[in-house]
Amino acid sequence: NSYVDKRDPGNTKDLIVSLPVYFPHAEEAVQSAKDVFEKWSSLDGKTRLEMLGRLKNSLEMLSPWLVELTSRELGRPIWDSKQEVELALNDINELFRQFGSYTPFDGSVLDDSKEVIQLYKPNGVVAVIAPFNQPVLYPIRSIVSSLLIGNTVVYKPSEYTPLVGQVIAEAVHHAELPSGVFNMVLGEKEISKRIIKHHGVYTVFFNGTFETATKISQYISDDYWKILVMGTGGKNASVILSDADIDNAVNELVFGAFVSAGQRSNGIRRIFVHNNLADQFVDKFHRKSKKLRVGHPLDEYRDKRPFMGPLISENAMQNYLRLQGISQREGSEILMRGKEIEIDTGYKGYYVTPSIHLTDEIDEKGIYNTSEIFGPNVSIKRFSEIEEAITSHNTCEYGYGLSVFGHDNGCIKELVRNCN
Repeated sequence: NSYVDKRDPGNTKDLIVSLPVYFPHAEEAVQSAKDVFEKWSSLDGKTRLEMLGRLKNSLEMLSPWLVELTSRELGRPIWDSKQEVELALNDINELFRQFGSYTPFDGSVLDDSKEVIQLYKPNGVVAVIAPFNQPVLYPIRSIVSSLLIGNTVVYKPSEYTPLVGQVIAEAVHHAELPSGVFNMVLGEKEISKRIIKHHGVYTVFFNGTFETATKISQYISDDYWKILVMGTGGKNASVILSDADIDNAVNELVFGAFVSAGQRSNGIRRIFVHNNLADQFVDKFHRKSKKLRVGHPLDEYRDKRPFMGPLISENAMQNYLRLQGISQREGSEILMRGKEIEIDTGYKGYYVTPSIHLTDEIDEKGIYNTSEIFGPNVSIKRFSEIEEAITSHNTCEYGYGLSVFGHDNGCIKELVRNCN
């Protein structure tokens, strides 16, 4: 047993909360969810939908708290946190819409017609292991979709965002769902491990690093019946073709690379730009990046709207700073170096500047190119033929998606067909 001490990453003197952690709570939560599963899953879909409609209303009512706590616990600007909370609420509406076409298995006797009918049934207890970087969006998606179908949930928020997790639990409480249907457990890695390994858990939702996902797979290697739904790292790329609107590309990619201080798995990490536009793009991208304001998230209340706040922890900051040297040793040219800074409010926190690395000569088998980088960093590489961009893109195994700026349908088809 231990405590989770959560400090503001934008003002490390500010201890936001200190919460006790009890290891037995993991087993108790799973058992609670298991005990109520039959009762919850036997309800008709309309009843569950009505109850979860109350949950959505509760989340809307508590959304100002979710926004401010997301900003305080992550160091994310208020406007950025608002976007995540609004997207999570919109996702609930979409899940409700999709549920309308869901055909539940309710135990009724089917007629003897020849028509094929697909029936869906709940699986059991679902573990939702939430990430720090999207502490509202990812767990809400997993929790609501699981409960709609008739599963019960054990939810562990990130140790970096315990109060965001508490507000989500408060919303469930206000919605008056049956006791045991939703259970929250606070803690760090040991708590997650105990939940995931519990034989009463049938599905695991996880977003995080590839290394942690590998450990989770090992934890359940003997539990063949468990379903894993995992998101494990992103080093997403963008390709700028020779006929692209360069100003649009610059605006979109500066935002995509540096929003949330680069701490989004779906952020842009690599840019491949055609030689015809490369000099102009690099110049404009660099000049715009230098203008980004780094500040405390609550500066927005002082009419000083920051674009990005601090990194989440001292360890994250040190990893980001070490990256600069690694990249240079492996052949990159540092156009804009990431460094630790102090902000004008005087708060001590994990503040860094964005960084831009030119990687025409980079060792693409090296650490920099093949590692997920959780910080405000982007690499830019030139290409002449689309095959060069495809080859470079495929040297890295990470990535949720690929964006393309341009109108050449032939090149776009090549990218879609051949990029991993």
